[in-house]
Amino acid sequence: MRILVLLLILGSAGALFVPGATIRADTPDIEVLSTGAESQFPDGIMFSITARSSDEIDDIRVFIRKADQAGRSAYRTVEFEPGKEVTGESLLRSGSGGADYYPPGTRIEFSFEIRDSAGGVLRTPDEDFIYSDSRFDWLTVSSGLITVYYYGDYVEQRARTVLEAADEAMTLMVPVLG
Repeated sequence: MRILVLLLILGSAGALFVPGATIRADTPDIEVLSTGAESQFPDGIMFSITARSSDEIDDIRVFIRKADQAGRSAYRTVEFEPGKEVTGESLLRSGSGGADYYPPGTRIEFSFEIRDSAGGVLRTPDEDFIYSDSRFDWLTVSSGLITVYYYGDYVEQRARTVLEAADEAMTLMVPVLG
């Protein structure tokens, strides 16, 4: 049995992005048709994007950071064939330890930057993604800001017990920590 507890606190300044929604820049003529992130556990996370512009798109990067590491981010080049409408991917590998290891349950924030040959640049809003072990069909139980992820038959009651304990701990800790 495995139970994973995630405490997510989203600030009011966070941007909301609906996957598949079109984003337009004010100046450049670049449209993002779709973006995505897919767990390929244990190898890593596959980021994907489809975009178009009236000028040739010649550079796309995906900016990535662990949600709990404010200020620390990295970027990866997205592989694609340059053109006016492109689809590309970039695999963020997760090693078996060290700085490149992303354990299941890691919350990743990512965005894309697209550049075209006319000098247009578009940066998409941040999106959240939780890296999960895709071998299992994860279920959740939630209360307020706490979500418990679990899998397997006959485990829901245990997950609810963990949720209750986390909820009680949060009730005690919020006055202490603010």
